[in-house]
Amino acid sequence: MKWLIFVLVAFCIAFSGCIEHVTDEKYLDKAVEIKDPKICEKIIDRNNKDVCYKELAEITEDMNTCDNIVGSDYKYQCYMSTITAEDEPDIICERLGHQYFNVCYMRFAVVKQDPSLCEQISSASRGFCYEDVASAMHDVDLCEKVENQYSIYSCYERIAREEQNLDICEKINKSYPQYWSCYKDVAVAKKDLTICHQIINEIITKYGCYEELAVIKQDTNICENIEEINNKGQCYGRVAFVKKDPSTCLIKDNIADQDLMRICCYTLFRFSVSFGGNVSC
Repeated sequence: MKWLIFVLVAFCIAFSGCIEHVTDEKYLDKAVEIKDPKICEKIIDRNNKDVCYKELAEITEDMNTCDNIVGSDYKYQCYMSTITAEDEPDIICERLGHQYFNVCYMRFAVVKQDPSLCEQISSASRGFCYEDVASAMHDVDLCEKVENQYSIYSCYERIAREEQNLDICEKINKSYPQYWSCYKDVAVAKKDLTICHQIINEIITKYGCYEELAVIKQDTNICENIEEINNKGQCYGRVAFVKKDPSTCLIKDNIADQDLMRICCYTLFRFSVSFGGNVSC
């Protein structure tokens, strides 16, 4: 008899939890449907309530709704996603508090496309701010405001990739690793195999360029440009993964390609498991 009572009590507790979850979802859906933040207040779970306010703030583009959020991370995400060029950074960043000060001003600098706001940020983060604004404004010259040479070249590389402009890569000194990785990034962005062929000295970057294009185009013929067997096998395996086709690994019947097949199958399995699947040869 005591066992039965225990089971009934446990069932009631579990069932009430389910009801609470369903009710919260119902209120969230209703609040979003009619765009009314007052309905969020009816939600029982505090996290769900914060999510409700955050989603409504983003939908209505009303930052004031973010003030109802208790969790600091949700509140930060809410403010960052509803900032507009008309908002005042001093007021908003003050609301968020000191721990979010740098990222808040960085976000405003990007939204307003105003690099002068980066000056409000600590020196350790200022370079990232200038890089983000340079990217938003498509302004290569702003990269020069980044404090060290390595980061300046990383800024060039980022804009070259986004603009799909190989000429920007030429601003990078060839002795720095970003020079050839810039070529790779532009090649992948443009899906242009001929740019991969131009990469010299940096063999791993060159192989990586072929591999990324092979995956994007789902074409194992591109993998054949890779001479080293492990890299080539990985290239085949990643193509097999995106195609969801293990037969891609069944290349030829000689000894060398048997090794290639094993590497391909291993790569396919590894990527499949990483993404929650179980595809194998």
